[in-house]
Amino acid sequence: MFAHSAETYHKHINFALHLIDEESGKRIYHDFEEGNVRKNYIRYGSHTEIKIDSIPIDMDAFPIKGSFYALQEVHIGKNVRTLPIAASFRIVQDYRHEKNPYGLQLTDFDFIVYDRKPDEDELWNYDA
Repeated sequence: MFAHSAETYHKHINFALHLIDEESGKRIYHDFEEGNVRKNYIRYGSHTEIKIDSIPIDMDAFPIKGSFYALQEVHIGKNVRTLPIAASFRIVQDYRHEKNPYGLQLTDFDFIVYDRKPDEDELWNYDA
């Protein structure tokens, strides 16, 4: 959901919305729409990629607790800007169906602070 381009935006969002609870999914989608994410991909010919740092899962919690920590690369032309991104969530069982064959759903998804400082070469890369 956090790595896409103008061409893959709707496909990735629609796939992800079946794996997350309605409230969290609507909030993320609203933020993306409010921020004109797809329009900016088109306007600037940009795309984003994710480099996962870690995904700790607490299997002893019920429901299961998890979080993810990553660096999101924003590619604008030949320039790349790297930003830390992190979130916490819970994992609950759900019905398996065509759009969620895993039978699991993320709930209580919320962004959290991630103080990871990208290395100097991760901040901005200029491919001259």
